[in-house]
Amino acid sequence: MMFNFDPQVEYTEQFRALAKETSAYLFITYSVGIEGQPWRNESVMLSPEGEFSQVYGKNHTWLIGEPNTPSAGVFPVYDTPLGKLAGLICHDANYTDIARKLTANGAQIIAAPYREFGGFGEQAWTNALFRAVENRTAVVISGVATVSGIMNPDGSLVALDTDINGSRVTLVGDVTLGSGPYTLHFPWATFWVGLRWRVTSSSCSIRRWWRSG
Repeated sequence: MMFNFDPQVEYTEQFRALAKETSAYLFITYSVGIEGQPWRNESVMLSPEGEFSQVYGKNHTWLIGEPNTPSAGVFPVYDTPLGKLAGLICHDANYTDIARKLTANGAQIIAAPYREFGGFGEQAWTNALFRAVENRTAVVISGVATVSGIMNPDGSLVALDTDINGSRVTLVGDVTLGSGPYTLHFPWATFWVGLRWRVTSSSCSIRRWWRSG
């Protein structure tokens, strides 16, 4: 859910009633811009019992002028009967560090809501898929218009909706809880893959040169 108001200030009882009725843990993402106050792009989890979690603040802002969020820099994980849940926001999923820090804090399922636009929505879910595999953590993405998906820690897709015209759907699926990050090994893996690619490319070039000679 994404809104332009703080759910702990406005429509609070309506959100609590929805969480109680559905017995669901709701991740609510919102942006608040009030003159004279800092800009906030945040998310909060609401439990079926009506309790709000610690707020998470978006860390990676767009370079086109989005202000920093004061609550950024903290990476809360919420312990629930369903597992250890956490959330990031939009552009955060395009970087490796946020999902890694949440997983290091114990996250087993990461919610990744975002506001997509032309060109961004098509690749945002694939970046979120990489975050799931890198950290062995389930990821659930939810766009405001065109793309939503549920991903297992091994990268397999449980559900995916990519209707570029927008659609009203509810995705439901079972995921495997995350087992812990592989991210610490990835810089070496990336180096090794890059090295092999360079060696293979060089070998192909030598073979083509030799045959042409």
